[in-house]
Amino acid sequence: MKSLLLLFVSFIAFNISAQIQLEGKIIDSKTSQPQSYVNIGVIGKNIGTVSDRNGYFSLLVPEENYSDKMRISMIGYESIEMQVNEIENLLKSNKNIDLNPSNYEIEEVVISATNLKSKEVGNLKPKKNIFAAFGEDKLGNEMGIVIKIKKRRTILKDVSFALGENLNDTVRFRLNIYDMEKGKPGENLLKENIIIETSIEKGIVKTDLSKYDIVVEDDFLLSIEWIEDYPKDTLSFGATLFNKSVWVRETSQADLVKIPILGIGLSATILY
Repeated sequence: MKSLLLLFVSFIAFNISAQIQLEGKIIDSKTSQPQSYVNIGVIGKNIGTVSDRNGYFSLLVPEENYSDKMRISMIGYESIEMQVNEIENLLKSNKNIDLNPSNYEIEEVVISATNLKSKEVGNLKPKKNIFAAFGEDKLGNEMGIVIKIKKRRTILKDVSFALGENLNDTVRFRLNIYDMEKGKPGENLLKENIIIETSIEKGIVKTDLSKYDIVVEDDFLLSIEWIEDYPKDTLSFGATLFNKSVWVRETSQADLVKIPILGIGLSATILY
């Protein structure tokens, strides 16, 4: 019995030691202000997280991924790509990780309502008895659908999603918009974070995008990302079967993969 107990204890100790704990704070390199909701993870692996509102993050990485490359990224900032061991050494010497703001020019968009047509696109009518939910209890979990347009200059006016059930006081999501490259999600087209906040238990959550001047010229992936933990796990979205596919990401920096049949209730109003 003692030998079995020792074996069990040794097994637990081995599994604990086989994890690398990365902890730190993400800040703006120029202002030293903490950066909320930064994506941190091993590229292409389901190992990642999101920094909290104060810029702090904590991530366990298996030792087998010690030499893999990590990415730390944030809309509006230059991404950092380093090996896990390099990030670990950096955090040992300095608990802060600096992000440099990106240098880009914001395109001015002039909207003339008299010259543009308005159209609702996406998964407009989710079924009342069909629901979808984030697949993993991991920050950075993401799901979305492809919005198809006819290769024309298009402005996003607003976005909506159907909240099936929410037992929390307030929930927050990040909106992401990716271009589609050879049938797969590519670059994030946004130049700043768009955080959607709601306290409703169920119903349609609509967000005005007019002030962001978002212009697309081809099909794009519209997604929502889980960026905060909540005390109550019950959180679902309206969905449909058989008319669309959903693209999902398990956590930050993992690959987006396509799941057929199920479609989350996401839609947008476009001007063209």
